[in-house]
Amino acid sequence: QVSVKTESLFWPVSFAQTRSGHLQLSAVQLRSVEHLTIAEETQIVLDKIKSELADKGVSIQSLSFVCVYLREMDDFVAMNTVYKQFFSTSPPSRLCVGTSLALGGNIAIECAGHNSAGVALPRACLHVQSISHWAPACIGPYSQAYTLGSVVHLAGQIGLDPPTLQLIDTDRSQEAIKRETNLVLQHVERVLDAVRSRPAAILSLTCYLTTTTATSHNDVKAVIDQWLADKQEEFRRADKKAKGRGRKKGTAPPFAPLIRYVFVSALPKGASVEVQVSAATSDIELADIRSSSSVTADGVDLLVAPHLFCFAQVAVDDVASGLKAIEKAIRSVEYGWSHAVIVRIYYTVGSVDPATLYQEATMYLEGCSEMTGAVSCIPAMGLAQSPVSLIEVTCY
Repeated sequence: QVSVKTESLFWPVSFAQTRSGHLQLSAVQLRSVEHLTIAEETQIVLDKIKSELADKGVSIQSLSFVCVYLREMDDFVAMNTVYKQFFSTSPPSRLCVGTSLALGGNIAIECAGHNSAGVALPRACLHVQSISHWAPACIGPYSQAYTLGSVVHLAGQIGLDPPTLQLIDTDRSQEAIKRETNLVLQHVERVLDAVRSRPAAILSLTCYLTTTTATSHNDVKAVIDQWLADKQEEFRRADKKAKGRGRKKGTAPPFAPLIRYVFVSALPKGASVEVQVSAATSDIELADIRSSSSVTADGVDLLVAPHLFCFAQVAVDDVASGLKAIEKAIRSVEYGWSHAVIVRIYYTVGSVDPATLYQEATMYLEGCSEMTGAVSCIPAMGLAQSPVSLIEVTCY
């Protein structure tokens, strides 16, 4: 089911819930914030989210992953002061980046979760607040990872030294950015290990780079590509050992995660790189994902596990043609728009009008014979894959 509300105070908000109970609320953002502080604006936006979810019989405590987009990263602390009042001791994992919000407000919040009133799914969160040496403690009111069913969503990771919670490098040299990226990936691996997953099971990876370090995109990409290749090789070696000890043989993952590089204006703590991943849990045989394979059709990158999930993305200049290509791709693996929970469109600020973009996307989807996911238009300072837009679709 999908619903769209267009109250004059807010930009259009769409809600989607699949038959499996997965739900999504598109980015909630005020049209005008004249005379409002960031604390007041955050309160209004979160009250709106809470109200929208309550209208659907869902508690805000049912959320598993939240994306926060700030116009000014200097508002991070004030935003957190209000944000933490809405969640209990098991908050959703979270991403937070600074970008040029084009629609008036200074904060936009997008959220995902699950309605347990239908199909029950196992839940678990990793919420470490104490100082440690294995990975950074949370620098806000969020969990490092939140597992929902067969997928775990990690919070965005930045290159903090765990004992001090300070960046390991403050300069912007190529070597410093490489070191920062390597530390970020180390954090990702340790958090995945703590929640019984692994780098070889990563399904989706979004790397955020500030515009001041965008020229180092190829260096960051090389570090990430090498890290993923190394972790795949480690998995293959472990697979051979398991077979030799007589345990059930696993299968080396032949799939590569869907990866996107998004340029933003700022990241928390002044970081240059932030990485957010979603991965399969250890309950899933990676062979199940391989049996469906990674597919490219009409430029669409597709990753699917039958009856569990389907991730798709495509870089386009025209939204309607991109959605058509994704529709063709997901139908080829027996998914459809009724399984989609989110249609997220990253667009380069200045290349397209976001209101027009949203209208084009919703018009196309409303013309489909089945209900579809919530539509979020997310501004970026640039995209590595496309000068205009990148469409990402998640199905359950």
